[in-house]
Amino acid sequence: MDQDIAAQDTDSGGLQVINLSEDVLVKILMECSAHDLVAISSTCKLFYRLARDELIWKYICKKDYNISQDDIGDNDSYYKLYANLLHKYGWLQGTYQTEVGPYGELMEVKFENGCIKGLNWEIGSEIDVDAPLKQYVLFSIKGDKKSPECVCLPDIAPHSCSLVLDKRRGHVKQHCSEPDNHIQALVEYIISGKHTESGWVNRLKMVFLNEALASGALHQPIHVPGPENIPEELLMKDGTLPPQLITPGLFKGSYGSHGTEVILFKYKDENELHGIKVTGDPNVYAGKITVKVSLRFPVKPLSKEEQRSYEILKNIEPEQSAEPISSIKPQAFIPPDGFDLRDTSPPESCKARYHGFGQIAFEGFQQPNFIGAHIMVFNNDLLGVAWITLESFSLFRRVENTFTQNILPDLESAL
Repeated sequence: MDQDIAAQDTDSGGLQVINLSEDVLVKILMECSAHDLVAISSTCKLFYRLARDELIWKYICKKDYNISQDDIGDNDSYYKLYANLLHKYGWLQGTYQTEVGPYGELMEVKFENGCIKGLNWEIGSEIDVDAPLKQYVLFSIKGDKKSPECVCLPDIAPHSCSLVLDKRRGHVKQHCSEPDNHIQALVEYIISGKHTESGWVNRLKMVFLNEALASGALHQPIHVPGPENIPEELLMKDGTLPPQLITPGLFKGSYGSHGTEVILFKYKDENELHGIKVTGDPNVYAGKITVKVSLRFPVKPLSKEEQRSYEILKNIEPEQSAEPISSIKPQAFIPPDGFDLRDTSPPESCKARYHGFGQIAFEGFQQPNFIGAHIMVFNNDLLGVAWITLESFSLFRRVENTFTQNILPDLESAL
C-alpha cells in the first residue's frame, strides 16, 4: 500500500508518519520548498493529496514571492498560480530602469489581479514637480497564456511579445511582435496632446523609443533606497535622521526646457549625497549623476543681500565643518536676482544649505562638467539646487509612490 510505504521506518518502534494527523503533516510540509513538495508528492497518494493543499501553496506564494492577495484572478488555485506563473515569472517583481537612448524610463513589475504586470511610470506634468506620476501597463503575463501581452505605448491595442529573461543579472529584454506599427502610434500619441513636452523633445524621444521597441527594450533592476540605507554616521544618538538631511529615494526634478525628470537620491557615504538620473535628456543621460551634495561643507547663513547677489554667491569658497550636521541652523532662502526659477515656487526658508556640484554637458553628453551649486534641504521631501554658473534653479519633490522591492537578493543595481 502507498500509505504503508510512507509510514515505513527502518528502526523498530520508530515514528510512524501515517499516525500523525493531516493538520500536523500540512504544517510540516509548509516548511518545505516548492521543489521539495513536488518531489514529496510523487511518493504516495497521501502526500500527493497533501502536497496540493491550498494552505501550503498560499503560504509558499507569500514566502517566495510576497504574494499576499486573496485575489488570484483566473487561476483556479494557489498551486496553479505558482506552477503556471510564479515559478517562471515571479522573480521579475521589482523596480527597473528601461533603456530608451539618453532618456530612460521608470518601470515596475508587480503581481496584480492574478497576473504579473510591468507598469511604466511617466511624469505627470513636465512643468509641475508636485504632479503625481502616471502609469500604464507595459506588459502583462497570465498563467493561462502561452506568451505575454504588451501594450508598449498608451492607448495601443494589447499584442503578443516575448521576454528574454536573465535571472542571474535580473535583466529582462522585451521584444514586441508589432514594432513596425509603433512609429505611427507614437506620432498619433504626440499629436493627441496627451504628451506635454516640447515638440523637439518629443521627436527625439520618438526616435529613441522606436529604436528600443524595434530591437527590444532592456529593463535593468534598480534598488530604490530607503531609511535602512542611511549611513549610521549620519544618524543622531537616538537613531533618528536629523532634519538637515533627507531620506534617500525617488524625486521629481525640474530641468527647464528638458521638463521634469525622475532622480534617485542616495548616500554615497557619510560625506556625500548623490542624485542619479532615472530618466534623462539629450545633454545629461539617464544613469548619470546630476547632483553631488557635499554634506561636510555647509553654506554659512547668508544675508538677504548676499543671497540676491550672483557675484557674491559665485565667489563663496566652500569651508569644511567639523561640527555635526544636526547643529546646522535653519536659514532664510531668497532666490538670486536674475535666476531662472523654472516655473517653481521654492519655500522662503530651508533646514540646511550645502555646497555641491551639478553636472552639465553639451548635447550628446559631450564635454560633461561638474559646476558649483548650492543645495537646499527645505524638508525631508523637498530639495532645491541653485546652479550658480547657469544662474538657474531646480526643485526636487519626493515621489510619493511606494515601489515594489526586487524579489531576487543581491542584484546589482543599474544606478
